[in-house]
Amino acid sequence: MADWERETRADYESKGFAVSSGFGKKPALLVVDFIIGFTDPSTPLGGDFSSQLAVTARLQTA
Repeated sequence: MADWERETRADYESKGFAVSSGFGKKPALLVVDFIIGFTDPSTPLGGDFSSQLAVTARLQTA
């Protein structure tokens, strides 16, 4: 393990970030990168994600 890795791990451990946090009482839904630039097929980087968007919308209202 490199020095920077040991130092980073020690820093995280001293702040309580190097341990398992367990499970909370409510589930969470994290939606990442569903922006028009990626989800609109007419944009240069876009594709057809209509089924993924529909499922995500359903999950968000659950």
